[in-house]
Amino acid sequence: MESWLRRIASPEQVELARGEHLFRQGDAVTHLFIVRRGRVRLERSSEDGNPVVLQLALEPEMVAEASLFSDRYHCAAVAAGPAAVLRFARAPVLETLARDPGMCREVLALYARRIQRLRALLEVRNIRSAQDRILAWLRLEADENGRIPVRSSLKDMAWQLGLAHETFYRALRELESRGHIAREAGALRMI
Repeated sequence: MESWLRRIASPEQVELARGEHLFRQGDAVTHLFIVRRGRVRLERSSEDGNPVVLQLALEPEMVAEASLFSDRYHCAAVAAGPAAVLRFARAPVLETLARDPGMCREVLALYARRIQRLRALLEVRNIRSAQDRILAWLRLEADENGRIPVRSSLKDMAWQLGLAHETFYRALRELESRGHIAREAGALRMI
């Protein structure tokens, strides 16, 4: 995902400790970010002051890519653990997109794929049965061999699917015992 950005600007790497902010809600947008290592949560405060997680960005995902076209961040980005993030200046990116139609199409295609993926995830999250929801998500994530790399914790996977982690763990065990999935080192595999 970062190849188009690297053609425009050289990044600076930023190291974050767990709980450290990359940016806060309301800060001026001056950079684009890509997770190099670790996890970064996008979150907003709810009415009662509790954080609501909007995205959990993993390597090599962009963080708050919609902010490219905003003056201020509409959420905060917080390291979910030790993380390294590449930081790209926003101004040269906007200037390049304004004058290079090919680059602009490439970025639009990237954003369109992201929207399609989010819509597919919303569809999966509407499935009532936890096991069916997990299977639908695994089919969405699987490679041609039915293998799904586990790049985050199972708790993070449960959050992404809108399931309580206990429900997710139980459903995963049941799918495994029924022979629908197998656990491998660093991956799940659909059978």
